[in-house]
Amino acid sequence: MKADLRDVTFMIPIQIDSIVRLENVLACIRYLLQHFDTYILLLEAQPFNNGVLQRLIPAKVWYVFVEDEDTVFYRTKYLNEMTRQSGMPFLGIWDADVIIPKEQILDAVQKLRENYEVAYPYQEDCFLDTTDIIRKLFLMRKNIQVLKRNRDKMYLIYGKGMKGGAILVNREAYKSRYGK
Repeated sequence: MKADLRDVTFMIPIQIDSIVRLENVLACIRYLLQHFDTYILLLEAQPFNNGVLQRLIPAKVWYVFVEDEDTVFYRTKYLNEMTRQSGMPFLGIWDADVIIPKEQILDAVQKLRENYEVAYPYQEDCFLDTTDIIRKLFLMRKNIQVLKRNRDKMYLIYGKGMKGGAILVNREAYKSRYGK
């Protein structure tokens, strides 16, 4: 049964720069929709819209395309635009390459519901990267147990105590601090 996160919009700004990134964002979206009744806002910024990503995502995903010829991806600018578009009280600011156990996401959202302004969906202070083999196995099996069983084969991206890739925030608090 899906958990009720209809008070959360997961915002994923992306610039598709490889097949790997495309596969990852599709896996991320599939995972979120498999486990949660929620909203996903996907913003793609590219020099032109080839329509590939839009054709591959589920109809439930709110897709926005922004024509952007700049070589720099202005993630914060796009997150601010997405924040204005979302009407939900809570936001999941998500990288396209992030898969986090359902329970950890639920714990973080519960903190927001208890008036936290920010909640990290990490139980341990680390952000792990998979190997190519583990990533492919996860994509084939579509099961987070693949990641959990192979945790000791992954490596810390930024070192112990560093978080990255995903954060949950109270929308109004985020807008008052970072929105323009």
